[in-house]
Amino acid sequence: MRSALADNNRKMWRMIDDEKALRNAIAHDIRSPLSILRGYQEMLLEFVSAESIKTEDVIDILQTGMYQIDRIEHFTENMRKMSHLEQRELQCSEIELSELAKKIEAEAAMLSRKESKLCKVERAQEQNIVKVDEELVMEVIDNLLENAVRYAQKSIALQIKKKDGFLIISVEDDGIGFVDTEEKVTEPFYHKNPQDDLKHFGLGMYISRIFCEKHGGNLKIYNARQGGAYVEALFKAE
Repeated sequence: MRSALADNNRKMWRMIDDEKALRNAIAHDIRSPLSILRGYQEMLLEFVSAESIKTEDVIDILQTGMYQIDRIEHFTENMRKMSHLEQRELQCSEIELSELAKKIEAEAAMLSRKESKLCKVERAQEQNIVKVDEELVMEVIDNLLENAVRYAQKSIALQIKKKDGFLIISVEDDGIGFVDTEEKVTEPFYHKNPQDDLKHFGLGMYISRIFCEKHGGNLKIYNARQGGAYVEALFKAE
């Protein structure tokens, strides 16, 4: 009883911390494209009024502005997704582990080929049934694969297995690894590389952690011994 209460308290404080981090991150990430848009609008007002700007320069500015608008649209779409994270109900069904592994392999092959990276998949040979929310599992795997492909130098390795009632999927890359703690990496809007926020809003790891926890598991993050990042997603599968 006491242990369950302590666990609930930890979860509650984690949620409060996440909400604070989310509010701060939203304010930071939305400010960047808005500031750029404002700067370009002020430039256009000044130079167009003075008739001292070339047409091609105006087009360049407008194209850059459209890129920032795209960023804001992606941002608002991510906000919509995040607002439904906690409300999402699990839809678990039984599936052969080998069948699920085939789907994961196909996804991994497509994503790695797209970025000209090698991908090796290892899976348990024994026949196992897992009871999971397949859509949720695949969304987590997509997030982890996209992250690995982005940072891998040449290759990615996946391992898929069932152990002690859990579906365990690990993704390893040969990049530089994680420079921050597990808690930092799984915060909303975490950016491993400052350049990431030009294209990515750093939600993948955060969403993956939330989904793993919702599925009775967790997300473990390490640096591999030989270098590179190693992420293990666990889902209760019984």
